Amino acid sequence: MARTKCVARHRSQGNYVPKPKSKARKAGPSSAKVDANSKDTNDPIIQVKARPGEVVLRDIRRYQRSTEHLLGALPFQRLVREITQNYTPPGTRQWHERMWYEGYRYTSTALEAIQDATEDYLVELLEDWLVSSRSDNRTDLTFG
Repeated sequence: MARTKCVARHRSQGNYVPKPKSKARKAGPSSAKVDANSKDTNDPIIQVKARPGEVVLRDIRRYQRSTEHLLGALPFQRLVREITQNYTPPGTRQWHERMWYEGYRYTSTALEAIQDATEDYLVELLEDWLVSSRSDNRTDLTFG
């Protein structure tokens, strides 16, 4: 969280109320001018609706530019452990550092390599879907 300066507040003493300070205004033609770039605060904000598929294409371009992982490291690690737990035979136990360990152990580099391979496969699959949807003039990705 960013640090902010705290302004000291003065306590009012009794019934003392400070007088409001008034600003002196110039009377003349210069005060009546309105800046051409200023907007009236009462104007409603008009949002332009995006064309079908425009937001998706913008997201695709953003993800293609980025280099970070699409999936979080810890959720992916939990998913890998859950999948391997489903495929290990029951009662598989390993002795590791004074305790029994259920299932498999992974190094961080192994999990990162599995995550890279998984994301590469998913990106390739989505690119193929995108090419096929563009060739059929569709704006959405459908299964089947």
